[in-house]
Order: sequence, then structure tokens, then C-alpha cells
Amino acid sequence: AVRATSTTAHSSHGTNNIVVVTINYRLGANGFLDLPGLSARGGGNYGLLDQQAALRWTQRNIAAFGGDPGRVTLSGESAGGQSVCALMASPPARGLFDRAIMQSGGCPSLTSAQATARGKSYATAAGCGDSAAAVSCLRAKRPDELLAAGRDFGGILNGPLPVSGVPELPVAPGVAVRSGRFTDVPLLIGTNRDEIRKWALPFAHATKEQYERVVGQQFGPHADGVLARYPYGARDRPYSAAYPLGALWTDSSVFYGMGGCQYQRLADQFAARQPRTYFYEFGDRNPPSHGPTQPGFAAGAAHAAELPYLWPSMSPGPLTPEQRKLSRAMMRYWGAFVRDGSPATHRQAPWPSYRHAKLMSLLPGDRSRAVNSGAYEARHQCGFWNGIDYDWLTTDPMYLAQRAGVSAR
Repeated sequence: AVRATSTTAHSSHGTNNIVVVTINYRLGANGFLDLPGLSARGGGNYGLLDQQAALRWTQRNIAAFGGDPGRVTLSGESAGGQSVCALMASPPARGLFDRAIMQSGGCPSLTSAQATARGKSYATAAGCGDSAAAVSCLRAKRPDELLAAGRDFGGILNGPLPVSGVPELPVAPGVAVRSGRFTDVPLLIGTNRDEIRKWALPFAHATKEQYERVVGQQFGPHADGVLARYPYGARDRPYSAAYPLGALWTDSSVFYGMGGCQYQRLADQFAARQPRTYFYEFGDRNPPSHGPTQPGFAAGAAHAAELPYLWPSMSPGPLTPEQRKLSRAMMRYWGAFVRDGSPATHRQAPWPSYRHAKLMSLLPGDRSRAVNSGAYEARHQCGFWNGIDYDWLTTDPMYLAQRAGVSAR
């Protein structure tokens, strides 16, 4: 389903004369399940194909809503940002959009073999372990049975991802970006300063020994270096482990490349090919509470914290006067980018291309300004992280905490 509307004053673009198109696409197993025999074309990118169908609809129909088919901006946050990267890497999507916005979403994907293995695990969980009959068995299941089987197919770190090695995604999106095989359009890309912190909440009440064991298991020979830079915070009880773990997970980008140093490298790779690449870091560390939290826990500028500033109707609480200034500034920046392919405005701090090694630091009040990339690198300790090898995290934090024996209180 596709919905196009002129925006209201409650949305981020209500004062920017922009038509917003929102879409529905298949999610979870319905959108990304890969099983032999499920489709003659193979793959598992049904959600991605839905998005491309919506973009084609937009090209055909947006003029009837007052829009310009020659100035279509593709925008997404979190998993939506991952979809933006996948669509930029997808040959069939070329020519369907003219700018792109990636907020807190990297470029992860699965190979066909990995996706098929996940699909078989899902089928087994649904009681359809016979490979030859798995597809017909799944089609006979009730929706609630499919949802129950998908509990392990939709977590933070084991959820569905685009599948590469198929016609709509011949190479992995990350490889496409590094090699320049992506739709080369102006790009606004950014992250939040404390991107992953709130996902460390399951480690509230973790002991020093439990924290150090988890770090050791994840980073192996580099664990001592990690712990030296992110020590257990005895003064931050009961979040003595959650705060340093959230910081090191952010800085190391182990959640699908979101946040921190790998996300900066992703912006570097885009900017090497596209001069109109604009990088930002959202830095309001006291936003309205967004998502689950616990008493006394400061989530900071966490994942999705920037959304109420662009879409005030989404705010879980009122913005302060200084935050409203930031909100208005962000709306103007985003609106200018959608209109012109550049966030340049005459009423606020200039936002240079990331080609100049400068990014926009988005802060409350009138404090937003362009800063050197070196400041970002120092804040996230990129000199350390860029010098070691490590893998992305593949187990959801809740299960990690359970395995470590952290008590839930």
C-alpha cells in the first residue's frame, strides 16, 4: 500500500512544501524468507521488491499530488536506513529516486546461503522441517503459528536482512558502496552520539566479572585494550556495565555497522564517489524518552532519538525551547536537502560536504555547527577501533545477558 499526502504542521516537512509518500512493505519472514521452492525467481527480497514497486508507483503518480518525479528523495531510519542502502545498491532501483537520506542504518546483508540457512531454521521452528515439503507446510500454517515461529527471525541482531547474489541485489550493499557500484545521488547520512546505549540495558546490575567476561568473549585478544578504554563504572550503579557496554558497542559499530567508527567509514566511502554527501551526528543527550528504559538510566542521544525533532507528532514528551530550536533547524536542513540536494540554508550554520572532512554536529539551541571529522574520531576512539579486527555482534543483548548470568530485577 502506498499513501501520498501533502504534509501538515505536525510533520517535519509541513513548512517545506514537500509531499511525503509513506509505504507498507512485507516484513519479517513474509518479506525476507529465503527457502528453496518459495519462488521461481529465488532470493528472499520480497520486502525490497515491494519498496521498488512503491518507487515506481511514485514515479508514475506523484505529479497528481503536486510532487516532482524528478526530485524524489528516498529516506529511511534504522531498518529503513538499511533499506535505503540496499536500494542504492540495487540495479532495478536506478532512476527511481534522485536523493537519499540514511539515518542510523548501515549496509548489512546476507548471502543466499546464509539466508537459506536462516529460512530452514525458521521452517523447522514452525514445524516444517522437511525441506522438500517446507513451503507447502508453511503455507498451511495459521498466521499466529507463523508469528510464533518468527520470534527468532525478527530480533535486533538476528532479524531479516536483504539477500545478495540475486538479480535485484547482485553484490552485497557494503561491497557496492566500497566499489562504487551504487546509485550515485546526493546523500544525507548520519548517526546519533549514543546510538546503541539503550540496547545495553539488559546488563543493568551486571557485575564487573560478568561485564569483563562478555567483553572477553566478544573481542578475544583485544579485550584488554577494550577494557582499558571502557572500564566498568563502579560509580554508575546499577548501570556500571550498561554504560561502558553501550559506549563500546556504539563506537565499534557492532550492531550491523550502526553508529561509531564503521559508520564514519561508510560516510567516507560514499563521499569518495559522491561529492554531495552530508554527514551528521545528532548530539542532544537529553531528548524526550524514546523506547523502553529504567529509572535513573540516561539513554542519551540513543537510536531513534532524533525522530521527534523531525516529526514532532512522534515525540513521547514536550521539547524544551532549546530543543524546539534544534527541531526547527533540522526541519530546514532536511527540507533544503529534499528540494535542492544540499542542506544549505541562509538562516543557520552552514553544512559543508563531507568531502571537506566536516560533519554537522546537531545540538540544542543555536549550538549546531560543522566540526572536523577528527573530533568525531576522538569522541568514538576510532584510532583504536580502526586498528583492530573484530566481528559484528550476532546475539541479541537480552540473550547475551542471560548467558552471562545477569539477574533481571
